[in-house]
Amino acid sequence: MKFPVIVGTVEEEDTPNFEAVLKKLQERKYKHVHMYPLMVVAGDHANNDMYSDEEDSWKTQIEALGIKTTGHLCGLGRSKAIQAIYIQHVLRVLSLED
Repeated sequence: MKFPVIVGTVEEEDTPNFEAVLKKLQERKYKHVHMYPLMVVAGDHANNDMYSDEEDSWKTQIEALGIKTTGHLCGLGRSKAIQAIYIQHVLRVLSLED
């Protein structure tokens, strides 16, 4: 069973880069993808590189393949679960300082 998630990086020299993401989308014959930025804050990369109307954005290039996209441009930092993890780490560090 394939997990229906593909993760890619916005930097071309990193892997899996966007070219690899496009290849996987085509191999799996997806008709619709939901795009979530795996970033604490959904800032410039999410808004411009991933989901803008510019010709080089992920959204535009994916839609050019005939695949519908839905953007969920909310950073992980807005998640209560992620916030709890950050708080745990801070509390652990503070307890080590005593």
